[in-house]
Amino acid sequence: MPIAVGENEHSAFGFNGLFRENALDVAQPDIGSCGGFTAARNILAMAQANGVIGNPRVWGTAIAQTASLQLIATIPKTHYSLFAKEPILEYDLSSHPFRLNLITEPWKMHKGLVSYPTNPDWAFILI
Repeated sequence: MPIAVGENEHSAFGFNGLFRENALDVAQPDIGSCGGFTAARNILAMAQANGVIGNPRVWGTAIAQTASLQLIATIPKTHYSLFAKEPILEYDLSSHPFRLNLITEPWKMHKGLVSYPTNPDWAFILI
């Protein structure tokens, strides 16, 4: 059974110890609590170097989910992991007002896939 870590580990330092001990199969840094894009990319690079799947963890606002989606778009498939898979988006199906009402056109899942947003509402994430 694969072991995923990220719900309560938030630092590259903590993840590094887990990689050294071979204590996880999936590294799930949360971009909102690990230190942003740079810290998440560093953790995901360590995962790649250790043959561990890297997949961001996210639950929250449209801003957090879109930041995670942007991060996912940059993650390569971990070919050397035991359970090699494409990164996935953690997608909350509840009626979540902070995900649905903060933007004019919330993105939706269709047949298990989401399209990367291209409208101008999303430009603030890139700054």
